[in-house]
Amino acid sequence: DKTKYYMSGNIFDQEGIMAASGYRRYQGRMSMDHTLSKKLKVGLTANYAYVKQWGGSPLPNSVGSVSGNSANGSTTSAGYSPMYAAYSYRPIAPLDINGNTTINFINTFLDSSTYAAGNGATSSAVNPYISQLHSIRNIFNKNFTANAYVEYKITPGLTLRISGGISTNTARTEQFYDSLTQRGASSQSFNGGIANPQGSVLIAQSNTWINDNQLTYDKSFSGGHHLNV
Repeated sequence: DKTKYYMSGNIFDQEGIMAASGYRRYQGRMSMDHTLSKKLKVGLTANYAYVKQWGGSPLPNSVGSVSGNSANGSTTSAGYSPMYAAYSYRPIAPLDINGNTTINFINTFLDSSTYAAGNGATSSAVNPYISQLHSIRNIFNKNFTANAYVEYKITPGLTLRISGGISTNTARTEQFYDSLTQRGASSQSFNGGIANPQGSVLIAQSNTWINDNQLTYDKSFSGGHHLNV
């Protein structure tokens, strides 16, 4: 009766509807209250969560519209969106004189006929499926929160409660686009020149501490009167 505790955990793992995408989360939580004596009580609550997302979103945050204008002022081409790239890519291929298709949509990265028409390394010229498979977009997030308290009854009706907590969060974003992606390719590489692979790693960390001290007086008097300060 002096100790009450609670523990829970869950795992969520799901593949995305786009190729090479998904979401995974591990989470655990525990809570404990313990009465040391008639006057002294302590407690602790802790929560930990780990999240990994990969493959990016159908419409990256840096892309606001087809014209490339976004709320934060970015001018990134909307063609970098996997869904927009799939929408704008040519759905059919012309046939040769023998009735055979002139392009293999699964294995061909660049639609040379569309590129030759002057569109450059745009979503209409690059195979969106190959570009998605060769794009690395990972987001990791770790969050830990813990709160503890000590409660002491100084006299009947007078209670001191000291509590504190900490919250830490670490976010890591990894991106890499090789020469078989729309971002990593370039018009020069399509003509035998040098490609333009791109990559970045961003890390953000925050720590928050809190402390709260409360002195409470709670007393009931005859005649139905009650005081709480």
